[in-house]
Amino acid sequence: MREDFKPTKEEIYAFFQTVQTGVITDALTRLGLEGWMDDVYPMRPEERLFGKAFTVKLSPVRSKDEPTYTFYDLYDKFEEGDIVVVGGDETKCSLSGENLAHLIMYAGAGGMVLNGRCRDYGEIRDLPMPVFCKGPTVRLRTKYQKFTDYNVKINCAGAQVWPGDYILGDIDGVLVIPADRIVDVMYQAQGIQEMEAEMEAAIKRRAPREELKAIIARKKVIRE
Repeated sequence: MREDFKPTKEEIYAFFQTVQTGVITDALTRLGLEGWMDDVYPMRPEERLFGKAFTVKLSPVRSKDEPTYTFYDLYDKFEEGDIVVVGGDETKCSLSGENLAHLIMYAGAGGMVLNGRCRDYGEIRDLPMPVFCKGPTVRLRTKYQKFTDYNVKINCAGAQVWPGDYILGDIDGVLVIPADRIVDVMYQAQGIQEMEAEMEAAIKRRAPREELKAIIARKKVIRE
């Protein structure tokens, strides 16, 4: 990567607020990284989110008397704009309802990503804060399925998430970008966007097959 490529925080956020997750998927693949979640989608198709992860771990406990947390214990722990990511054990139960979503929203979160479902789905869907989950449910968690830790490494829908990693979501799904690779990913993604535009123009003018194959081949090569 070029040593003079040093985007500011504002430039990074501006770029990732508009770039498609598909472009970032290709950039991650170029760099030998994986970070895509399975079956986690926005409640509204137009919703997007981008920000740093504040992680909450869901896991079983042996006794209801073990120390655990609720969102009411955690709503003042994250920074404004952070994405609250709840993972650990996968569940078909509700991980948030309307009141908890309001709590997180008014505390300044930039969004929520849940490795599970939501109750009060219609009300949460209408909130200005984007929420990504696996769909609606009326099923509640058992008393032995709790939030056991926060700001720790978790698994969320098949992706590893560390506190401070960047979370990007749109209609296609959710990606995790390691915090220490965000500039590398951005640099590769910009090059991929240029190739996508080149490919679209070539297809439109009905370029020869060899030219299209050459563009595709370059897409997999790391941008220097």
